[in-house]
Amino acid sequence: MEHSDKHGVVLSQSSGYTIDNLDTKTCDEAVGVFERIFVEIREVLSEDQTPVAAADLQICHQIARRLSQRFKIED
Repeated sequence: MEHSDKHGVVLSQSSGYTIDNLDTKTCDEAVGVFERIFVEIREVLSEDQTPVAAADLQICHQIARRLSQRFKIED
């Protein structure tokens, strides 16, 4: 994850995974906009009652990150 100022200067950068239980959290348990977006995407992908695979969770992360950055709704 990378955070930049309005001029594109990188202020901080991190990588890797943190344990956040987003594979099992409900929307009520989600903390912040990013987690709520992630959970909603995960729920859409699992509407056919098939468990969401690890690759699908990565897709949820990428879409949630893009939407939260695009629409400036990161908190």
